[in-house]
Amino acid sequence: VIVRGGVSAVTLLFALLILQPPLSLNFGSFVVAILISILGYFPFLFFVKALRMEKVGIVAPIASSWIVVASIVGVLFFNEAISTEKLFVLVAVIAGVILTSVDFKAWGGGHAVFSKNAIIFALAAAFLWGFVFPLFQLPSEAFGALVFGLIIETVVFLCAVLHLLITKTHMPLFSAIKPHLKAILGAGVLTAVYTPVVSLGYLTGNVSLVSALSGSSIVVAVLVASFFFKGRLTVLQDAGAELILLGTIFASML
Repeated sequence: VIVRGGVSAVTLLFALLILQPPLSLNFGSFVVAILISILGYFPFLFFVKALRMEKVGIVAPIASSWIVVASIVGVLFFNEAISTEKLFVLVAVIAGVILTSVDFKAWGGGHAVFSKNAIIFALAAAFLWGFVFPLFQLPSEAFGALVFGLIIETVVFLCAVLHLLITKTHMPLFSAIKPHLKAILGAGVLTAVYTPVVSLGYLTGNVSLVSALSGSSIVVAVLVASFFFKGRLTVLQDAGAELILLGTIFASML
């Protein structure tokens, strides 16, 4: 997390220096951006804790319910109107995410007892993600999506370092990180792209659509894993991917 966050922050800093967008400094907005960024670290932390206690096929579908929470936040706090078309996109994407990520064998008789704490952490991650993501709109309006992206990635990096110090956890040696270095660097650069793009999306005011589309990234992970590790998608995963694709295409037409 620390290395990925550092890579994301440095990438966004270079992008800022190269593009040189107009900057508008406001102390109040800066404080809000910092608070949102700090709040955004906790759902990731809870999600990781849940994964340490339970299978990803149990945790991921629960955490993915943040899309629903974000849509509710959009209606209550940003006065978004949920039309029939938006509802169709939400249902298609959420159903697709569940079919793509859920481990039905784990939910079946072979895994009848779930970790209560894992479920709680996954639900907490979903609630906080659903609450925090729509708030990206506020600092993005004040600073621009690129500057806010730099703020949030820097704060997440610092939160991870502070968490490491508080828990007295030893930083892994470079020899342990080296085999995964390319993947970590790639994740950092892609996150540096993802954060400003999602922030730009929320600036449109379409909280439900942006949440649904950004939350559907699970299908990309499944397809990439299938391609690189030569795994076969199940029939349900295929159906889930098609539902997400259908929802994405329909959303682009709204």
